[in-house]
Amino acid sequence: MRSTFNILFYVNKSKVMNGVVPVMGRVTINGTQSQFSCKKSIPLDMWDVKGNCAKGRSKEALQINRELDNIKAQIIKHYQHLSDREAFVTAEMVRNSYQGFGSEYETLLSAFDKDIVNQKKRVGKDRVASTLWAMDNIVDINGDKWIIGHRHKTGIPFQVKLMDVPLQIIDRYKHLQEDKLVFGKMNYWSMCKKLKIVMEACGIEKSISFHCGRHSFATLALSKGMPIESVSRVLGHTNIVTTQIYASAPVMAA
Repeated sequence: MRSTFNILFYVNKSKVMNGVVPVMGRVTINGTQSQFSCKKSIPLDMWDVKGNCAKGRSKEALQINRELDNIKAQIIKHYQHLSDREAFVTAEMVRNSYQGFGSEYETLLSAFDKDIVNQKKRVGKDRVASTLWAMDNIVDINGDKWIIGHRHKTGIPFQVKLMDVPLQIIDRYKHLQEDKLVFGKMNYWSMCKKLKIVMEACGIEKSISFHCGRHSFATLALSKGMPIESVSRVLGHTNIVTTQIYASAPVMAA
């Protein structure tokens, strides 16, 4: 399933005055809708219901259509901006952003950078340098543990909150930790060997790898209605075309 995004213009006939009606807009995203006023008025007989625009080639009609095109372009820009930073975007969020309501969201990485700056200022006072760089990529933010870093292939920043189960796993293998490595000097290939042992014990004949989990997540997320823009960001793709491969791919499961 792919994310649906649409902008529609219409007139509010219930507020007709002297044959003139206000022009309205409607944003639709994945089933969510939000209306807004375009702050434009037009003679009712000049509105093209099917075309969602002013009809004719008069100077007034051309001017209204140019203004509606500009509104549409602005809304698209706000939608793209929100899609770049939010996991899920609704029609109301886009409308509010276009109308200037609400405040800008602060990303986790920017908040983390500010915290690092504050921690640096406290080194030598009530903090030591080792506290500033403890656990490297695993950081504590408001009492929660997060993995902060950049993807090796694309360089795109990522942040993953560590829930209870992964925290238990980290604690279980704490005795193996060295050189700031959570699981010691374990590498990908040694993990794959262990995975094959588990596969044999479970009677799994299909050839699978840890990377299959990535494919399964993408296809399952899309099949459950997660916007493709959000899936693309989670996977760290630089081009949404790459993510579209998963839109028609079968779910890879062990």
